[in-house]
Amino acid sequence: MKEKLNLEVNCQIKFKKEAIKLLIVTFLIFIPSLTFIVIFYTNPNIKIYQENYQVIVDNFSSKISPSVILIESLMWVGFSLFLISFIITGFIPLLLNQQKFKKNLQNLSLILIISLKLFAIIIFTISQYNYSKFFNTYQFIAELETSNEELKSVSQSFMQSFSIGKNYNWSSNILTWWVSLIQIIFITVFWYLLLIKINPGSTHNESNEKMRTSLIKKSIGQSKFQGFLEKFSTSSLKNFAIWLIMLSAVILLPHLFYIVSISMGNSLTGSIFDWTYNAPLFYKTINPSHYNNISTQSISGFAVIYLPIIVTGFLVSSTLIFLLVYIRDLKINKTMFYCQFGILFFELLLTIIVNTISIHNVNRLIDMWNANDRALLELIKTFNNTNIFNNTIFKYIDSGVTYPLINKTHYISFCIISTVFVVCIYVIFINQITKGIKYF
Repeated sequence: MKEKLNLEVNCQIKFKKEAIKLLIVTFLIFIPSLTFIVIFYTNPNIKIYQENYQVIVDNFSSKISPSVILIESLMWVGFSLFLISFIITGFIPLLLNQQKFKKNLQNLSLILIISLKLFAIIIFTISQYNYSKFFNTYQFIAELETSNEELKSVSQSFMQSFSIGKNYNWSSNILTWWVSLIQIIFITVFWYLLLIKINPGSTHNESNEKMRTSLIKKSIGQSKFQGFLEKFSTSSLKNFAIWLIMLSAVILLPHLFYIVSISMGNSLTGSIFDWTYNAPLFYKTINPSHYNNISTQSISGFAVIYLPIIVTGFLVSSTLIFLLVYIRDLKINKTMFYCQFGILFFELLLTIIVNTISIHNVNRLIDMWNANDRALLELIKTFNNTNIFNNTIFKYIDSGVTYPLINKTHYISFCIISTVFVVCIYVIFINQITKGIKYF
């Protein structure tokens, strides 16, 4: 009885330490988001922007000039989700008390906490993304020379802060989404490790695997090399983890290279989007015909550049989870393994689909520039007096704009091959799991 009581006390102390660690980690991960709230409310230009919002939208576009209500609403929704998840995290020692709560309820509670944190990150990021669009508008208007009296008054108000360097800049569009990717990875991995701790697998998995391999070697009389191959191909948890890591790496690396290439600060793709979509929105009163033409396009910069970053973040998280399982030889029960196994399959296919759509739209833009480069250059050369647009495109006008990863219709073949490869490998894995389920 005394030993049981001591065990319960030790478990409670362990869970309290775990809760404190998770609270600290969560707070550190959300520091950029919390800092953003401070920046937002200390920026005096927000009030000027809000008071003159209709004038700004009439002269530019709501696509590049988000409302203050939108930014603020998203910011507080994100903060509310963060606060709720943070408070629930403090009750982890109580949630993990097996005498009061069943295992399924514990798992659902932890999954709820993870989901709240991930939603908070995404909503915070969307708010920061819109703030960065506001800042671009603010910077452009501050440097604008115009005969429009209403717009001129707004420009002079903005210039009072801009001229003395009180800009309250937060981060660029691209950097905002890359920070969210890192936040997603840390949240997913840390909390999944906690799920593993409260759902440990059998400690006899590896001994069963060694026994099975030994019996096979003795019955067949195979060589040591053949024994090694047999051991590497059997359905133990650790072996499946390394195979899943290799599969993820094969799919992830080319897509990660593509995402980095289009989202770098001086990337050609970012420059193309700036001059094809953002610049005309700022200059719609100067060149309305080009603005009207761009407005009919169905390509979204968010879907092409930023959505692939989010999707890839989740895939990287799952890959790191299996990497930790392999390196630290973590024991996971069957339910946990099957869930993560299925999630990884979904993330692999989603990454392929989202990036294929992105590549398709980028290629459409590049084809347009290569077909009309001179006309487009003449159109925008008078606009090259601001530093908010990426001027990389001007380096490629004479030599032609190149495709960032796969040109023309080759990306369709790449998508089909990648999808078939993932499906085939998963069919093999499922077959192995079915055959070796008793050894799991």
